[in-house]
Amino acid sequence: MKGNSITIVDIAKELNISKSTVSRALTNNPNVNPETRQKVLALANQLAYQPNMLSIGLRTNKTKTIGIVVPELISSFYPTVMAGAQEEAAKQGFSVLTASCNESYATEVANSKVMLANCVDGVLVSITKETIDYDHWMTFYKRGIPIVFFDRVCGEMMVPKVVVSDYESSFNAVAHLIASGRKRIAHLTGADQLLITQKD
Repeated sequence: MKGNSITIVDIAKELNISKSTVSRALTNNPNVNPETRQKVLALANQLAYQPNMLSIGLRTNKTKTIGIVVPELISSFYPTVMAGAQEEAAKQGFSVLTASCNESYATEVANSKVMLANCVDGVLVSITKETIDYDHWMTFYKRGIPIVFFDRVCGEMMVPKVVVSDYESSFNAVAHLIASGRKRIAHLTGADQLLITQKD
C-alpha cells in the first residue's frame, strides 16, 4: 500500500472485511460490531488514512466544505473574517477552502472556478474593486449552491448579504467630527463601482 494514497479498499483488504463495512465503521454506523470498528479505526490511524472528500462529495452531493473568497489580505479585516468563519465551520464539522484575489477580477473568476471544481457546499464572497460583472457568481445561484456576500456585496443578486449600515456609520462619523469643532472634513472612498462606496 502507498502511504500517501490509502483508501477504504486497502483497509478492507488488510482486515479481510468488505469495504462497505470499513466505510460504516469510519462513519460510526451503529450496525458495525464494536470490535470491528476499533480494528478499522486503529488501522486507519496507523496508515494515516484521510477520506477523499471529492469522492464522498460525488457520492453524497455534499463535501462539508465552505468556500471563502476575499479581495485581499493586506488589511486585517479579511484574515479576521476568514479565521472566524473557519472556527465556526469547524464546530459544525465543515472544512474551509479560502482564496484571495489580490483585487483582481480575473483572479476572482478563477477562484470561483476552483470553488466549483472542489464542489463546495456554499461560498462566502467579498468582491474585488474591479468586479462589475457577476456571471461567475450567478453560476452558483443557478446550481443551487448557497452564496452569501459580505462587506463588498453584489447588489444585483437576490442572495443573503452581510453588511454594516454604511450611511448611518458615515453620518455618525461626520457628526462626531463636527461636534469636535472640525470644519474641513475630507471624504475618502474606494472604487466607484463598489456598493459600499456608493452608500458612503
